[in-house]
Amino acid sequence: MYNQPTPDMLESNIPILVGVGQITDHPQNEEGRTPLELMVSSAQKAVSDAGAPGLVNAITDVSACGLTVDADLVKTPFKKAYDNVPKLVANQLGIEASRYYYAAPGGNTPQYLVNYHARRIIEGHDETVLLVAGEALHNMFQRFTPWYKLFTPWKGWRGKTGSTPLSIGDNRPGSTPHEDQYKLTLPSKV
Repeated sequence: MYNQPTPDMLESNIPILVGVGQITDHPQNEEGRTPLELMVSSAQKAVSDAGAPGLVNAITDVSACGLTVDADLVKTPFKKAYDNVPKLVANQLGIEASRYYYAAPGGNTPQYLVNYHARRIIEGHDETVLLVAGEALHNMFQRFTPWYKLFTPWKGWRGKTGSTPLSIGDNRPGSTPHEDQYKLTLPSKV
C-alpha cells in the first residue's frame, strides 16, 4: 500500500509536529459550541502554540476526524449536516488547501491521521497538514433535548460548501453481528 521510505526521503521529509491545541466544552445549557466551532478554536490554539502566525498560509492539506453522527450505523438527522468538514474549518481560518480529507469516525482516527499524513510527508505528497477533530455530542444533546428542539434554528449545526472531501479511513462497523445481537456495540458495553 505504501512505498518503503528511502534514506533520502527520511532525510528531506521528516514529519514534525509544530503545534497542538485542545478545547474541552461541557456547558450545562444549550449554548455549547458546535463541532465546527470546536475544530476552529483548537486549530487556532495549535497555530498559536506553534508560534508562527503565518503558518496557516503554508497549510497544503486539511484533514478532519469523522464525527460520530456521520458513522455509517448511526441514524440521526445530524448525519451529513456538514458536507465538507475540513473545507468548512479551512474557510473559517482563511486556508486554501490543495486537499481536504474526512476520516471515518472511530477512537483510533486521530492516531490514524497522524500516521497517514506522516507517511505522505515522508513520501513527498504532503507538506504542511492541519489535523482537526471536534466531538460535540454533549453539546448536541444539551441543544436538542427534548427532540422537538430539532425544529428550532440549528445555529451553526449545519454547513455547506458544495464540495466533497476525500474520504479516508476504515468504515467497517466497530462490532460483529454476534456482538450486535447482544447489543454489545459500544466500548462502554463490553
